[in-house]
Amino acid sequence: MKSIFLIVGCFCCFQIWSQNLSYKDVDSLLIVLKTQRDDSLKCKNHNAISRLYVYKNGADGMRYGKLGLLLAQKINWQKGIAMSHISPGMHLISNGNYSMASQELFKAEAICRQLKDQENLARTFNQMGILKANLSRFPESLDYFFKSLKLFESLKKGDFRLSVASCHENIGTVYNINNRNEKAIENYKKAIAILERIEEYELEHAMNIANLGTIYQKQKNYGMAIVNYKTAEKKLLRLQDSFGLAFVNSWLGSAYLEQKKYDLSIEKSKKAVSIIGKSGDKELMTTTVHNLGYAQLKKAMSSSSNHELNDAFGNLSTSLKMHLELGNHEGLIKDYLHLSDYYKFKKDFAKSLESIEMHLAYKDSVFNFKNKQSLQNLEDQRTIDIKNKEIQINKLSIESKEKQKWYFILGILLLAIIGSLLFYQSRNRKKTNEKLQLLNAELDQANKVKQDFLVF
Repeated sequence: MKSIFLIVGCFCCFQIWSQNLSYKDVDSLLIVLKTQRDDSLKCKNHNAISRLYVYKNGADGMRYGKLGLLLAQKINWQKGIAMSHISPGMHLISNGNYSMASQELFKAEAICRQLKDQENLARTFNQMGILKANLSRFPESLDYFFKSLKLFESLKKGDFRLSVASCHENIGTVYNINNRNEKAIENYKKAIAILERIEEYELEHAMNIANLGTIYQKQKNYGMAIVNYKTAEKKLLRLQDSFGLAFVNSWLGSAYLEQKKYDLSIEKSKKAVSIIGKSGDKELMTTTVHNLGYAQLKKAMSSSSNHELNDAFGNLSTSLKMHLELGNHEGLIKDYLHLSDYYKFKKDFAKSLESIEMHLAYKDSVFNFKNKQSLQNLEDQRTIDIKNKEIQINKLSIESKEKQKWYFILGILLLAIIGSLLFYQSRNRKKTNEKLQLLNAELDQANKVKQDFLVF
């Protein structure tokens, strides 16, 4: 179930960027490109086409992203350069080239920070979250998604409700993968509540219904999981969205596998594989191929079909190779476990033991343990932010009251000093007046003596 995350990552990057565009708009954008002369507008349209091709036609998507970058560099349009790094980053994530994707996104982040372009920075953070999640670095992934959500919620100009919904969906899926079911459901429902108030987003609504199905599946409520998947599948068939159908078919294959309905599981997984092959999404392909191989193995073990057994070994070996290329430890844990079952069934006990040892080595790996433990101890960043804001407000209030108290004390002291000075001045004036009166009296006496003297 590790790749459960991918559906959210894929659709959220599309939602956040698309702004009421859909795959059918590619043709009209291509026509517009032929007549456009303004390089900045051409750059925008190249990036729009690139984003619309994500998980539809990866090679063309990369090509249009690079053309957009060349146009932006030609006119030295920094915002366009940033956008043109994000678009290829999305395709590189889809193709499993995480190192190159990281380089593209770091370039975009640096430019966005320099320009103080919060909107594109939020989009970059969203993609970084998807990248980190596909590397099973979930605490970092969650941190990026919360940063993206915070920025989108802070934007005043424009309607970013869809982007906010996408962030909640991504956050929900990180919690989903790590068995924080209540948190996952909470965020999925927040996304659904937003999407229900926005017209023309049935696709996103359908995928959130499917996301809830993945939680039911983990809770072993396979009946409810399949109901959710089929509800989503019905909507997606009406919308003719092949990419969404690839995920839902993959999940149906997984759910039927859990129910030991191997024929249905194989049927749905094969449908998913045929669709995924057109998009080149390695993560989803790897997980689906693994499920297909395991379903074929279980069926072969009950029917002793050599053809089914050979297909099972081929798919499980392919899954192992792809998981090694992707560096997906959780996938490798399952690959080695089921290959051990295969070798045991074939009575090749040496290879079975070797596979089970590899399974245990990856299962006990420090990498996965540390990441999952740190996620369990990670508080909801938004709650932390809210608490910090409350603490800051309370601190400012206390500081303000403290300042007022000191101002009051200082005022009293000043009044006391002024009063003392006035009293001191008044007393000095009184003493001076008394001295003047005494001097005047003495002067009057002297004048009288002088007059008497003059008379004689």
